[in-house]
Amino acid sequence: MATLPEHWRQMVLLSYVEGYSHSEIAARTDTPLGTVKSWIVRSLDALKRCLEQ
Repeated sequence: MATLPEHWRQMVLLSYVEGYSHSEIAARTDTPLGTVKSWIVRSLDALKRCLEQ
């Protein structure tokens, strides 16, 4: 997780640790919903690549 950009890490934590929906994250962080979704997907892909190494 430490290797992720801060904004990606924040999205993952809010979604998977805190349990917020993508819509709730978008509202809470004043970030467009599409951006929240793409950052979460990108961060999960990055974490997957790290685990595969």
